[in-house]
Amino acid sequence: MMRNWPLARSITAAIGAVAAAAVGVVTNLVTASWSWVLAVALVGLVLAGAVLAALSAGGTNSVAGRTVVTQDARGGAIVGSVVEAADGATVAERVGRRGEIQDVHTTAKNAEVRRAARKGKIRGGKISAE
Repeated sequence: MMRNWPLARSITAAIGAVAAAAVGVVTNLVTASWSWVLAVALVGLVLAGAVLAALSAGGTNSVAGRTVVTQDARGGAIVGSVVEAADGATVAERVGRRGEIQDVHTTAKNAEVRRAARKGKIRGGKISAE
């Protein structure tokens, strides 16, 4: 999978545009004078264009990672905790028997945030991670 490199995505998009134009040319040739070679070339170019489109989409963070939010209150309490996560962020809140997380606002974008309160309390505040 491609990383978030703007130049690599631009090159992939440009090659995809050339492949799309080649599909148009070969389609015109197939309709003018059909042959097995042209039909195979058309199928190959269409598949190549699809692969290039998938690669260029895979370079964006919103497609590359899965966003995961977990809240685990094992006998404790998670109260009024707001979690906003996007673009492959991982946010995990875990509370033990006598622990408590209350009124904490977490915003995470393409980041990892872990918070645990086993016996103590976490109250109020805001966490922003990118």
